[in-house]
Amino acid sequence: MENTSMKCVQNLLPEGYSTAGVRMDARRIASALGKGVLRVTARLTKIDKQKLTFSVKAECQNETIIEGEHERFVVTNEYARVINLLKYIHSHETLDIDF
Repeated sequence: MENTSMKCVQNLLPEGYSTAGVRMDARRIASALGKGVLRVTARLTKIDKQKLTFSVKAECQNETIIEGEHERFVVTNEYARVINLLKYIHSHETLDIDF
């Protein structure tokens, strides 16, 4: 859902800019287990300065499986690289860095 939201606007941003996800609020409505291909959609519903709000939905065979709201901020690519590094560090228990 986050990736779909990002791809929804990436080609519309100026060169050197990207988006960073900051909030995901979704609820599971049904199970998709054994039902087939999951289709994810994102619709930009609000723009507040750099904050973009999306309505997101995952469906399987026309049945809503998950729905919710996702927020992203427009950032420079350099800032996005820093955020990705911090996410990497956070996802590992320990990380040895020599200075």
